[in-house]
Amino acid sequence: RVETDVLGAPYTSRRIERAKTLLAKPEPSVTDIGLKVGFSQTSSFTAAFRRATGFTPTAYYRSLG
Repeated sequence: RVETDVLGAPYTSRRIERAKTLLAKPEPSVTDIGLKVGFSQTSSFTAAFRRATGFTPTAYYRSLG
């Protein structure tokens, strides 16, 4: 059973990878992406994304294009 460790990884890392894929598209919003990948609050999604990538979701989106 390797579903999560203390901070939720590797489950969180799978959610972040999915979010990165969704952020490559102009829609949906960051809030909608966070909810879609399983975060209940935008702030939790943003914090986890920043820990994993070094970028906020918005900064990551802007860096793509």
